[in-house]
Parts: sequence; C-alpha cells; structure tokens
Amino acid sequence: MQVQYQTARLAGTPESGTPAQPAPVQALRWTGALGLGPKLGLAALLLGLPALGLGAALLGERAQDLGAARSAQRAATQQRGLAALNAALYRYASAPAGARAAAAQDVSAALGALQEAPEAQLEAVQAAWKALEARPGLGRFVQTQQAAGELGSAVWGAAGAGAGGREAAALVNLSGETLPALIAAVREVSLALDTPGSRSGAQVRGALAVAADHLARLEPQLAALNAAAPQLAGPAAEDPATLAGDTRQALTSAAAGRSAALGAALTRLDDVQGTLSVALDRTLAAQVGAERRALLWPLLGLLSLLAGAALLALLTRGITGPLGQLSRASHALGAGDYSVRVPVTGRDELGQLAGSFNAAAERLAALAGHTEQERTAAARLREDLGELRGAAQAMSAGDLTRPAPERGELAEVGGAVNRLNAALAQTLRDARQHAAGLVGGSRAALETGAAAAGASGQT
Repeated sequence: MQVQYQTARLAGTPESGTPAQPAPVQALRWTGALGLGPKLGLAALLLGLPALGLGAALLGERAQDLGAARSAQRAATQQRGLAALNAALYRYASAPAGARAAAAQDVSAALGALQEAPEAQLEAVQAAWKALEARPGLGRFVQTQQAAGELGSAVWGAAGAGAGGREAAALVNLSGETLPALIAAVREVSLALDTPGSRSGAQVRGALAVAADHLARLEPQLAALNAAAPQLAGPAAEDPATLAGDTRQALTSAAAGRSAALGAALTRLDDVQGTLSVALDRTLAAQVGAERRALLWPLLGLLSLLAGAALLALLTRGITGPLGQLSRASHALGAGDYSVRVPVTGRDELGQLAGSFNAAAERLAALAGHTEQERTAAARLREDLGELRGAAQAMSAGDLTRPAPERGELAEVGGAVNRLNAALAQTLRDARQHAAGLVGGSRAALETGAAAAGASGQT
C-alpha cells in the first residue's frame, strides 16, 4: 500500500493529492540527436583527420620521390645498355667484313637488354641496325648512332627529374648526354677517316665540329662534378683541363688526317664513361635508400594513426555497448519487467554501474512482489468486509441464520458476530417457549373462570 501511495504521489494521480511535476525541458543542440558512439567518432575524426591528411600527403610525396629515384635507376641501367650497344655498333662498323659476325652478336645481345626502353625509339634503333647489318657503311652507322642517341634522350626523359642532388644531376648530364654524344662524334670521325670516298672529308669536318661542341661542354661539367664529388676515382677524377686538352689535340690531329691518337682518346673517354656510370649507380642507389628511409617515417605515422583509430573504435565499442545494454534494460524495467539484468563485464565504472542497476532491479522486484501480496491481502479483506456487511444487514433484517466469515484479520469480528447471532437465536427461542407457556396458563385460567362461572350459575 505504501508503494502504491508513493508511486501515485510521484505520478501526480488524484489519489496522491499532488499534481505531477514535469521534468525541465531544455533546448537540444544539433549534437543532441547523436548517440555517444557517433559523438566520440566525430571527435576522433575532427582530431585525427588533419594528421591523417598531412601524413597521407607526406607519404604520397615520399612515394613519388622514391618512384622518381627508381625511374632514374632504371634509366641509368638502360644508359649502360646503350653504351654497350654503341660500342658494339662501332666495333661492327670498324671491323673487317670477315670479322663482323661476333660484333653483330654483341649488337643483338645489347638490343635484347634494352627491351624495357621506350618502344617507339627502340623500334627505330632496331630498324636502323637492320639497315646497317644489310649494308654496312658510314652513313648507316651514323643513322644508327643518331637513333641510339634519340633512345637515350627518351630514356632520361621518361625518368624525369628523379636524380636529385648536385652530384646525381652532374653525373646524369655527363654520362647521359655529353659524354655519349662526344664519344659518338669521335667514333664518327674515326670511321670517316678510315672510309675512302668523296664525302668522307665533309663528314669528318661535320663530326669534328660536333665533337668540339660537346668537348667545350665536357670540361666545365667535369670541373663541376669534381667540385661536387671529389671522392670520384679513376679517369673522372683527373684534371678536366688535361682530359679536354688531350682529346682536343687528338681531334686536331684527326683534322690533319692523322687518326693515330683517336684510339687512345676513345679509350680514355670510354673509361671516364664507365667510371661515371658506376658513380651514378652508386649515387642513385644511395638516393633510393634515403628515399626508402624517408618513406618509412610517414608510413609508420599512418600505421600508428590507423592503429589508434582501431583502438579508439574498440574503446568506443567497450563504452557504448554496456551503455546501450543499460539503456535497453532501463526501458524494460520502466515497462514493468523486473526480471531484466545486465551483464557485468568488468570492474570499471561501467561494471559498477551495471552491478548497481542489477541490485536496484532485484530490490524493485522484491518490492513489487511484496506490493502484490499486500494487494491480494487487501482484496481478500475487502471481500471479508463485504460478507461481514451482508451478515450485519441480514441480522438487522431479522435473519440470524447467515453466518459471518471467520478468516484473516476479521476472524475475531466474524466469530463475535456469529456468537451474537447464536445468543440472539437462543434468546428468541427461550422467549418463544416462555410465551407459549404463558399462553397455556392463560388458557387454563380462562377455562377455570368459565367453570367457576358455570358453577356460580348453577348455584
């Protein structure tokens, strides 16, 4: 009964006599429609998105730099293949007719090693080589050398600006452009001097002009390279002025018709080219290693962010999951299901809250059971009072045969009423018997009076 009264008082029912107090209503912000999980996710997104974007941009930049360095490495490898191809072409063009078979095999092997080069330029080189092989001559050799030069330009053009740093840039300029063009011009001069004919003089002068132009660029480039990378050894580390001067003297002698010094000049230039190729490979390998190491840190940063996001998702799920169970259990408890319980998954605040909820649910269940018992007892009492009221009404109407209930809290009252009914019934029976005796006596007195009257009359 007390529980019903308290519930009615809090709900503001007419039984309590107090009006219901409505909960204060507050204006909801736009975040009020979001659950706790989306709120935590939105906060993590706002905090982690700038860092994630910065890390992704840095990772993309580092990956692009690493790709460019690898492209430069591939271009350097193809440049070595081109140097081997040009040397094989020179040996084929300068060899006697009976000794060209071995040189032709070297040319085919060098072309097979260039299968990853740009397709259009490589097909042009192959076509020029087929024409040279079909009809050897200075003009076809020059065409093949030109096609090989265009292939080298396409190779370094496809690599882009992947060779970063002064040393790598200087090495690329020397080993990829200046030295190959100079060596090709010297070889053309040597073949032109060895080729009889009316056009050999003009070809020698043209080749000498091209060689002099490239030689003029070779000296300052070698000087810049020695200044940027003095650790280079071999012919590339010698005095650029000495190398350029000796080569210029050999070209001057060739212009006068003396080609004996060209062989030594070509050997020195080939040695310089080989040394520069090795240095370029070493420099590009170091650059690729540095780019890989630089790529590692933003990659680790992104992985750390992703791991943090996964951990945050797990933590959020660990918070919102128990809270959702508590919310659903609270709704069920409010609907009258006192058997609902929530699992206790830990010893933290959420676990303590779940334990407190379960204890409160148990107390409410016990209180609800006690209230039900009181409600049953009250109903039984109302029933007994009704029967007692009926017995009293029957008694007042003169019906003393209807018994009153003798159970529960009204057992004594019912017993007293039943005893009163019995006493009244006995009193009425005694009164009836006494009245019957009085009637008989009166009748005898009347008869005696009548007899006396008759006797008086007779008297």
